[in-house]
Amino acid sequence: DIEKIPCVIGATKLYKKDYKNISAKEIVISFDDFKNLPILLNTKDGSIYNVDFDKKSHISSNFTAWLSENTREPE
Repeated sequence: DIEKIPCVIGATKLYKKDYKNISAKEIVISFDDFKNLPILLNTKDGSIYNVDFDKKSHISSNFTAWLSENTREPE
């Protein structure tokens, strides 16, 4: 169902209700359980952000780098 999590469309619609600073060019791609924040992909420039109720924090310049960092095995 595209209206529900884990679909990025459903997740984006759900989180936009609480996080008003998610723009139309951003989609929710993940959730940071440690920080308890949604992770956004800017579909225009490819940057990755986490978003709090009042601010966004840039965490990666592109999806590939973010995914690589978050899927590597711990040392």
